[in-house]
Amino acid sequence: MMKKISLILVGILLLSSFTTLSMSQEADNQTITIQNNFTEPQIKFSSIEKQEYVEIISSDSCAVLHHSGKPLLPRNIRTIELPFNTEITDVDLEVNNIETIAIPHKILPAPQPVIRGINSKEIYNMNEEIYQSNELYPDNWMRLSTGVGLNKENKHTTFLTIELFPYRYNPVEDVIQYAEDIEISIHYHHSQQNPFPVTSEYEMVIIAPNTFSNSLQRLIDHKNNVGVSTYLKTTEEIYDEYTGVDKPEQIKYFIKDALETNGIKYVMLVGGMKSPFFGRARDDANQGTRDWYVPVRYTNLVDGGGGIYDPGFISDLYYLY
Repeated sequence: MMKKISLILVGILLLSSFTTLSMSQEADNQTITIQNNFTEPQIKFSSIEKQEYVEIISSDSCAVLHHSGKPLLPRNIRTIELPFNTEITDVDLEVNNIETIAIPHKILPAPQPVIRGINSKEIYNMNEEIYQSNELYPDNWMRLSTGVGLNKENKHTTFLTIELFPYRYNPVEDVIQYAEDIEISIHYHHSQQNPFPVTSEYEMVIIAPNTFSNSLQRLIDHKNNVGVSTYLKTTEEIYDEYTGVDKPEQIKYFIKDALETNGIKYVMLVGGMKSPFFGRARDDANQGTRDWYVPVRYTNLVDGGGGIYDPGFISDLYYLY
């Protein structure tokens, strides 16, 4: 059995057990072809609170699809680095030799998360919407996404990640479909246009509220005297000049603009909470602004099922561009 899918995307992501990767180039258009091979999974029997389940074990996968209440299934993840300013133009997915296996029990659902040291008992509750469905879970053989950031060499890079689901489950029929062969062809175009300035006007920008301006001037003078061209951008100026869904995003857009316009290399954020006793750390689940001199962004770790199971923590990585 063979299945071929063509996708046109703006951005993307992927992984596998036995993988063959090849690259071809035609003019400015390039292609990466990834061949993935999978073997029949092992069936492991489990008993949880007198309920019989099965677990699907694969030697070809290095990760597990883990969403609370939904079937635990093997998955493969791989991230590929592409040149900065790369546009994904097309993705072809070819799924070959699809086999079907009947299983005697439901697949074990992922347990609910627990807080270590507070509640160590794992709770297994089946998501009825999934377990009563006559559709395959997951609903696709792969999931795709892209991101841009700095790699290990601190170079701006396009990160292409592909998430493969070679084993899919029909809960009503209690069968698993698995693909012995999945081939992915990624077509992309690399623009030679560099969004960054050839020469840098500044190397460093300090972001702080206006009330810190006088105190920071000595630091700015020192940086300029030792050869690190530095300037101050106040939060008040940023809020007047940039738009965003909230103030942390306005600051992020300013940093992006400063990098692409002035070629800055360093960013310093100055300002914590206005009061550690009376200040509130959050305005909402996503950010803290009102009681902060410089807004903070919270990570908001999402379980993939539409809910937030971790309140998140402050991360300056949000401002990294």
